[in-house]
Amino acid sequence: MDFVELFEFVEDSPDSPTPAAEGKIRIMKWYDSAVRGEGPLLSHFKYYRPHLALLMKQMSKWKPQRRGDLLQAGYNDRFMYYSTLFGVGIGILGLAGVISTIIGTVLAWLLLKKT
Repeated sequence: MDFVELFEFVEDSPDSPTPAAEGKIRIMKWYDSAVRGEGPLLSHFKYYRPHLALLMKQMSKWKPQRRGDLLQAGYNDRFMYYSTLFGVGIGILGLAGVISTIIGTVLAWLLLKKT
């Protein structure tokens, strides 16, 4: 059987997102006014709801396993990730400043001791 024979296209309607008739697919746009600007919710998916819920749970509990994973932003709190990167960058600049201050102080002390 052809895909077109199995499933017929059901156009979006501006009313609430109701499930399509049996054997039909309802295509919902992300910006559809029927979902009131929320985007698709789990309640909009009849057959894939358990799979999507499991995927969301696994994504929310994701933790870095290797050092390379530390450079990847998590799925939930990207603000915390970028704040941490910003803090690490400031810390590296501060450490470089302290090291250059120590080197400059030692060199000045050696030059003062020579004279």
